Amino acid sequence: MSEWVTIAEAKKIYGKSETTMRNLVRKLKDSKSKDLKVSKNDSGREIMRFKRTYLDKIYNTASDSQKGDRKENSGSDEMVAFLQAQILKKDEQIHQLGFLLAQAQDEKKQLLLINEKPKKRWSLFRRK
Repeated sequence: MSEWVTIAEAKKIYGKSETTMRNLVRKLKDSKSKDLKVSKNDSGREIMRFKRTYLDKIYNTASDSQKGDRKENSGSDEMVAFLQAQILKKDEQIHQLGFLLAQAQDEKKQLLLINEKPKKRWSLFRRK
């Protein structure tokens, strides 16, 4: 594990957007911080590298080994079970609402048929 990470690596590790990382580069460049290393590759493009300890500090994360342990013990199985239960509950609610909607539409049709008055033909009573 390297002490320095590129913007792309930092995005993956810390879950931040590229814009966030580039804003951090700008901030560190302006302050001439030693937590940012700028080098050029063979084609002359600048490569920005952050000091891993600096990123750990500002994003309150631990090293990769500790982070991996946390992920394993995070109770993801419990979360999946909880979410599946929520999905089943929501499906049942949707089914009930669909039934109630169909019932309301039937009632509306019946009311419209009952309240429908025959049209009067005024032309039959018109004087000639």
